[in-house]
Amino acid sequence: MYQTSTRFVVLRAATTGYDYYAFLDYQQLLSTHTQLLSTDALLSQVSDEVGFPVYAGQANAQQIDETQFIRLTVTHQDPVKAVTIANTLVNVLIEQNEELQSVRYVTTKQNMQNRANQALNQMQILQDQIEELSITTLERQIEEV
Repeated sequence: MYQTSTRFVVLRAATTGYDYYAFLDYQQLLSTHTQLLSTDALLSQVSDEVGFPVYAGQANAQQIDETQFIRLTVTHQDPVKAVTIANTLVNVLIEQNEELQSVRYVTTKQNMQNRANQALNQMQILQDQIEELSITTLERQIEEV
């Protein structure tokens, strides 16, 4: 049995500050990535990409101490296939993360656009009310004269 290991870093989007909750969120992100590397869905996708079966238990991921690095270890009877599995697992994880971030971006952008449209509608309603009050006030002033 052959074994190969690779390390990769998990980076979080830049934040404006640092607090305990951000730290916990980052730790959760590392844990999530570690767990994702051994899910059936990811292993199945890797199997499809490499053209041979990849089984649960062949890949093991662990956070390296208290760092941002994850070590991925893959075992296989063929050393070339072990390396191929490890590299493909990381690449598929990166692709899935990019897709997820893209969806989050589109959703956030759409939500912001919806809020902007609501604000514009509210501004128009208020502008109409101001205009109506101005006309009413002007008509009263004319009647008084």
